[in-house]
Amino acid sequence: LDAYRGDFDPVYGGFGGAPKFPPSMRLELILREYRRRPLPEVGRMAEVTLERMARGGIYDQIGGGFARYSVDERWLAPHFEKMLYDNALLTPLYVDAFRLFHRPYFRHIATQTLDFWLREMTYPHGGFYSSLDADSEGEEGKFYLWTPEPVIDVLGKEEGEFFCRVFDITPRGNFEGKSIPNLVATSCEDIARLEGVSGDALLARIDPLRQKLWEARSKRVHPGLDDKILTAWNGLMIRACAHAGGALGERRYVDAAVQGAEFVLTHLRQGGRLLVSWRNGVAKLSAYLDDYAFLAVGLLELHAATGDGRWLAEARALVDTLNQYFWDEDEGGYFFTASDHEALIARVKSPQDNALPSGNAMAARALIRLAEWTGEADYRRRAEQILTANVENMVRFPTGFGAMLVATDRFLETGPPSATSADRVKVTAEASPAVVRPGESTRLQVRFEIEPGWHISASAPGGEHLIPTTVSVSEGLGITAGEAAFPKPLPKAFGSGFAGETLPVYEGTVTATVALRVSPETAPNRYGIPVRVRYQACSQTECLAPVEEQLVVELEVRG
Repeated sequence: LDAYRGDFDPVYGGFGGAPKFPPSMRLELILREYRRRPLPEVGRMAEVTLERMARGGIYDQIGGGFARYSVDERWLAPHFEKMLYDNALLTPLYVDAFRLFHRPYFRHIATQTLDFWLREMTYPHGGFYSSLDADSEGEEGKFYLWTPEPVIDVLGKEEGEFFCRVFDITPRGNFEGKSIPNLVATSCEDIARLEGVSGDALLARIDPLRQKLWEARSKRVHPGLDDKILTAWNGLMIRACAHAGGALGERRYVDAAVQGAEFVLTHLRQGGRLLVSWRNGVAKLSAYLDDYAFLAVGLLELHAATGDGRWLAEARALVDTLNQYFWDEDEGGYFFTASDHEALIARVKSPQDNALPSGNAMAARALIRLAEWTGEADYRRRAEQILTANVENMVRFPTGFGAMLVATDRFLETGPPSATSADRVKVTAEASPAVVRPGESTRLQVRFEIEPGWHISASAPGGEHLIPTTVSVSEGLGITAGEAAFPKPLPKAFGSGFAGETLPVYEGTVTATVALRVSPETAPNRYGIPVRVRYQACSQTECLAPVEEQLVVELEVRG
C-alpha cells in the first residue's frame, strides 16, 4: 500500500501518468485493506480512482461498459475497444465500493455495466462474447461520438440542452471535433446541487434520456464484434455476475452466471478437460492454467451466491485437474501448460499480473476457498507453497503482484501460516544492570536465538526487498533510549531463490544493545519499558512470515 500511495494520482485517480489502464488488481487489494481498517488515505485511492474512471470517457456514458484504457491522465479519451475481462474485473470493485462507501453512484455503474454485457455481448444460449472493436466505418470511436444537434433532435431542445450540459457535448467537441460524453469536469453530486435536486432525482431524469440516445445510437453502424467465447474470460464474468447478484440481491445476474457456467461446462469441455475457445459451434485448443483457475474462481463465487453444491463440485474437479496435470512437483505452483500439452521449448510459470491477474494467484484463491469449504488440508498446503515461493517477488515488486497479494491477504485472513518467524527465533530482553538511580545509565540487551539452518537479515540488509531486523524502545517518564547497536553481520551467499546475492545476515545467538539513560528527575519506581522487535527468519530456500513482537523489560529506579 505504501508503494501504491507513492504512485497514486490524487487528482484524477489511477497510478502513474498517461496512458492509464484500469488498475483492477491494485484496487481489489486496497478495498480489502479499507474494509479491514477504514483509513481515509487508503479508501481515497480506491474511491477517487473508481469515481474518475466512471465519470470519464473511458466509461460509455450512453450504453454502459468500460473501454480498454485512456490515452490521457483524466480518463477522458479512451482507446474505444471494449474487452470482456476489463468489465468482468471492474464490476465487482464497483459493487464492493458501493457497499463500503455507501454511494449509489457506484451501484449504478456496476449494474449498468453488467446490463450492457448481458444485453449486447451475451450468446443467446449462455456464454459471454470477447470484445468490441474500437472502429466502425473505418474511424476510431465513431460509434460513440456526438455533437449537440443529434442529441437535441432525439431529446428535444430543453432536455437535449440539459443532457449536453451535463455530459460535456459541445459544438467545439473534446475529441477530433466531436464530443465523448463524460463527467470529467464535475460529478453527478455537483450537477444535482446546481440543478437543485437530489442525486437520485438527477439519475431518474438522466436515465430515460440516456435510453433514448442509446436507441438512436443503436441505428448506427456498430463496431466489429469478436464473438468468440473464451473459457478464462468467461470465468471472470461468471464471478462478476455471481458476486453482483449475491451482493445486490439482483437475481438476473445470478441467472446469467448460471447460464454462462452451464454453457462453458457443456461446450468447452471434452473428456473432463477444458478447451480454450468456442465459436460457431466449434470448440478448440487444450486449455491453459488461466482457463482452469479463472473458471474455478467463478464457479466458487457462483456456489457462494446460490448455495448449489454442483458448482462447488465442478470447481473442485477443475482444481484437481490442475493438481494432476499442471502442478510443479519440484518447486510448487502451476505451469501455464499441462504435462501432456504439445511439446514446448520450456514450460513457463508466470506469477506476475499483466492485463489479466496471474493464473497462479487465481489458482491460489480457488485452493484457499476449497480448503475452507471442504476441510482438505492439501488445498491449503498447495496455496501456501504458491504464496511462499513468491514472497520475494511480492515484497520487491508489489505493483506487479496485486492478485498474488490479494491471495496472500485471503490466506492470512483464513488462518495463520503453518510456520512464522517466531517458530525459528526466540527473542528475550533484559536491562543490565536492572536497578539504577536517577541520573544513571544502563544497557538494554535484546537477544535473538536463531535455530540452526536459519538466519535473520541484518539491521541494514543491503536491499529494499529485505526485512531488516529492528529494535525500538518506547521512551517516557524521564527514560530516554539511544539507537540499537548490532554486532557485525555475516556475509552469506544465496542461490537463485534470492537472485544469487550475497547478503549480510545474523545466525546463531545475536545480541543488540540499546543505551538507556534515566533523568535525574525520574521518580523512584518499577518501570515496564516497551521494546518492539521486528525480524524475518529465512533458510537457504524460503522465508517465513515476518514477525513484530513487543516485549516489556522491567527497570527499577531507586532513590
